[in-house]
Amino acid sequence: MATTPASTARWVAGVDGCRAGWVVVLRDRMVGTHLARVVPNFHAVLALPEAPAVIAVDVPIGLLATASAGGRACEVLARQLLRTRASSVFSAPTRAALAAFRAGSGYARPTPCEQTGAVRAHPASTRRSTGTPRRSACRISSAMPADTPRSV
Repeated sequence: MATTPASTARWVAGVDGCRAGWVVVLRDRMVGTHLARVVPNFHAVLALPEAPAVIAVDVPIGLLATASAGGRACEVLARQLLRTRASSVFSAPTRAALAAFRAGSGYARPTPCEQTGAVRAHPASTRRSTGTPRRSACRISSAMPADTPRSV
């Protein structure tokens, strides 16, 4: 990564996680062009040949301990500002949901989640309408304790 001050740096980057790793959008501040690419891990973001002086990472900061209607205050406000594009604002997971996921209770294995009460899993059809088997017989419907009302 470059050590050039951000005010004089040529390249800046914005990154967001995706299934394949990280989506990176680079901006050349001298000519105003943009480049986009996908890299496999964050180490590759730090090793970009453009050496951006600023790397803005899209990650939630300040997670809620428990679920709240509409999510965090910043998410509620962002939806109000965006009006017709409000659905593009996703609520960050709660600390309990992340703890359950980190404990190994990800989407493919909901049973440990049910035991801890951190994630409510419901049986889903094991066959698609085409007759082919699904990969998992469960789907995650929420990341809340089982006794939490669905409206939250």
